Amino acid sequence: MTSPVLDLIDRVGSDAYLSASELDAGAPSATWLDRAWRLYEEEHDGFVGATLDPLCWRLEAPAVAIGRPDFDGRSVLVVGTGPSLGAQAPQLVAHRDRLCLVTSPRGAELLGDHGLAPDLVIVEHQAPVDARLSTRHVADRGGHNPLAGVPLVAITPHTPAALLGGVDPGRVFVLDPAPTWGNWIATAVAAAARGGAARVGLVGIDLGRPHQPDPSAAATIRLLSLVADAMTIPCVDCGTGAFKEGWGRGTIDDFAGRCARPLTITTTGHVDVRTRRDAVADGLSRLQPVIAWARGERAVAEAARDGRAWPLEGPLMEIAAELDRLGVRPTRRRDIQETLGVAFAPRLWRTGVDAALGPALWRPVLLALDEMVRQADHVTRAVARRAHAC
Repeated sequence: MTSPVLDLIDRVGSDAYLSASELDAGAPSATWLDRAWRLYEEEHDGFVGATLDPLCWRLEAPAVAIGRPDFDGRSVLVVGTGPSLGAQAPQLVAHRDRLCLVTSPRGAELLGDHGLAPDLVIVEHQAPVDARLSTRHVADRGGHNPLAGVPLVAITPHTPAALLGGVDPGRVFVLDPAPTWGNWIATAVAAAARGGAARVGLVGIDLGRPHQPDPSAAATIRLLSLVADAMTIPCVDCGTGAFKEGWGRGTIDDFAGRCARPLTITTTGHVDVRTRRDAVADGLSRLQPVIAWARGERAVAEAARDGRAWPLEGPLMEIAAELDRLGVRPTRRRDIQETLGVAFAPRLWRTGVDAALGPALWRPVLLALDEMVRQADHVTRAVARRAHAC
């Protein structure tokens, strides 16, 4: 089932909007919008970055279906790698046929150590660097991929192909709708609600101790509480970790539901490599005037950095103002973020440039322009390589 509030939460974390006012007309209520936007700003400084793909992994992933899992009244247990998983492993084994297990790639590894296999693995990262670390982890395992035997694997459009080695492409799908803030746990919870689960639970999602939450997990705890409040099904924490508002406490013995049939997905489309490549090429074409401008103005910022011209405060302020204007139009803003995969200009759109920097304005200006130019060159080469491969 769809949920307007869950959809709103997804949209806030998509980085497609610069202010809550851009979302106001389509929000189910001002209260929900305020809660979601406040979390977005306080925990992520108004920019998550989970949809960025600076390395163009979207051009390398195998052709996959788009769809969503059908949980059909099951008890969906989201399994993390926290300490409570080990303590609860005997209960997981005892009730395995009455649970639908959803986890991450590393959660699949840990479940395997207990002789268990998940029904669904969600491969999702909050930042490109996290995805790169995951690919290194697979390489360090000597190429053994814990996903090879998983019935279903849900990915994002920019999941690295290296993480899917040995996995039957017929068991891989892009999760629709868009994932929740790049946080696979919140994504799994929201997918359970959307897919008709009877209840959703957590185990191994500890995030600290009952009265001592891990400060580094504050954003996840708040997001899980927000998502739980938006749902109409019971949310039960079967672990022993930090308290999460909106989540009751319970045991796996009580949480387990009826016998679970094999999980299926409802496909809603298909994205082949050629279509993805053409979409990126179209984005590059639309951005050519912007890229040419950035390439030319980068020289001004470089001159200021090297002390080769003076005074430069006026020209630098003009460039900063134009950078800010690039983010005003939503379609162009999305083109820059999604096609080029840049992070610095989108952050400047949200924070603005401090005019008090004076001659030191070259620093943020040069960082933004240089990233845009370098990414434009990188994406152009990636499209050309993919065109040759096709």
